Amino acid sequence: MLGFTVGSSGQTSDITMTINNLVFENFSGEDVYNVIYVGENSTLNLNNSTFKNNKELEWGVVNLNDGNFTGSNLLIEENSVEGQENGIFHNNSTQGEMKIQDSLFRNNSVNGSGGAIRTELGTKLLVENIFKENKSLGESLLDGGGAIYAVKANSVVIKGSSFENNYAKSNGGAIYSIGDDDEDDPLGTTIIDSSFKDNTSANHGGAILSKVDLLILLPTSKMLILQVIMTKTVRMLYIVMLMAMIIISISMQVRAKRLYLMNGN
Repeated sequence: MLGFTVGSSGQTSDITMTINNLVFENFSGEDVYNVIYVGENSTLNLNNSTFKNNKELEWGVVNLNDGNFTGSNLLIEENSVEGQENGIFHNNSTQGEMKIQDSLFRNNSVNGSGGAIRTELGTKLLVENIFKENKSLGESLLDGGGAIYAVKANSVVIKGSSFENNYAKSNGGAIYSIGDDDEDDPLGTTIIDSSFKDNTSANHGGAILSKVDLLILLPTSKMLILQVIMTKTVRMLYIVMLMAMIIISISMQVRAKRLYLMNGN
């Protein structure tokens, strides 16, 4: 059974709804597949709301099926998802857009990938959010993303956000970005002026594992340690970028085809 629904499952609805100041708490997977479902061509604007202690859900806390979602000032904590192919916020949209800003994802867990957000296709913008102590517990080589799992992503932009103490039992302690082997890899993820601290994974990519192009924009006053794995030789290179001693802070761009980003403080 679906939980709160905006638009009909499997049907085009064109419904727009705005919700403010609600608490979604103690939903159980024994009763519903998800807390909120947004159907095709429908839009949900959600502000100043909380998702807490929703457990063992099959389809995620919020599930977008070609729907649009805008969230602001949200608290998402202590939720869990049992479904292997669903995240806490699951964006399964080829057309839909998702924008989340000024929100906190804390201590959420999934049995598969995307401890906070799992996104497939579509366009996503994540601005000034905090991802802390989220977990991806999937163990296959394709699983991961303690906070964010982006598969076949057209455009994921992460700006002014922080990732701390997230964990993946497989790859990408904070973020796992993966393309489609049957298609040319798109530019999957752009990270702007964000920080990573004490994220870990059992396999590769303490903070980020990217198997598509990754664009990082950050002030030159920050230092990152990059671990690049060459595609053919599987040889590890560690590149340390020291801050530039200049008066005007400029941005630098780092682009890598196969990149593991270790934690920077």
